[in-house]
Amino acid sequence: MRQIAELQNADLTQSESLQREIRERTRAFVSFDNSTQNKIDHLNTSQYTMKSQLVRLQSNVNQLPTQHQIEQVNTAQSTMISTVENQQRLTTSLTSTMQSVQNTINYLTAVSKLYTTANGWRRFGSLLYKKFGDSATEQAASSTCSSHGGRLAAKVLRDAEAVRTMIRNGDVGPSAMWIGLDDKRTEGVWRSSDGGRINPAVTRWNRGEPNNSGNEDCAAAWLKGNILLLNDAPCSTSFAFLCEVDVTQT
Repeated sequence: MRQIAELQNADLTQSESLQREIRERTRAFVSFDNSTQNKIDHLNTSQYTMKSQLVRLQSNVNQLPTQHQIEQVNTAQSTMISTVENQQRLTTSLTSTMQSVQNTINYLTAVSKLYTTANGWRRFGSLLYKKFGDSATEQAASSTCSSHGGRLAAKVLRDAEAVRTMIRNGDVGPSAMWIGLDDKRTEGVWRSSDGGRINPAVTRWNRGEPNNSGNEDCAAAWLKGNILLLNDAPCSTSFAFLCEVDVTQT
């Protein structure tokens, strides 16, 4: 009997142990099942979201311009840029032209004043010239010429006919007068006020000149026969002077 009771107790204990194991496995399975379901639900949600994004992307792709449309836009853009550049060039050209016209108007106005308000101006070709009889230093003479829109004469003195006209009109004579010629910048390098060269047919250095006797950096001209002879002289000396204005200047 005791053995039977012991066997029954052992079976009962084993049965309870099996039941506990079954309950624990059941709980674990339920927990695993719930977790797996959550993951499945999350994956389903993610899949739906990705499908929605894919639909939107496809819609955006369908709205993108075709290659032909892109080329048309690029062509139109290039045309617009070219048009703007042409307009800018035209504006620059017109501005320059307007400035040139205004300069010409201003200059012709100044020349007109010479004719109407200043006595003694004469015209030869494209030049106006005038002898100022009042003695002045070379610097003062140059300033006076500049105030009339001109310079000490140089260009007009290279023209033989102009010089003959001056001789006939008494604009040049045996008395020295300042002209536009000096070697102030470099000793021995004589530069005219307009950048030109002396014409030896009508204007030449007197014998032994220039000699730079006493720091003589400016040139004075005087008439001998039909030739204008040149002497170098100190720029501080006072002489009459000859001015010229180029009426083609702009």
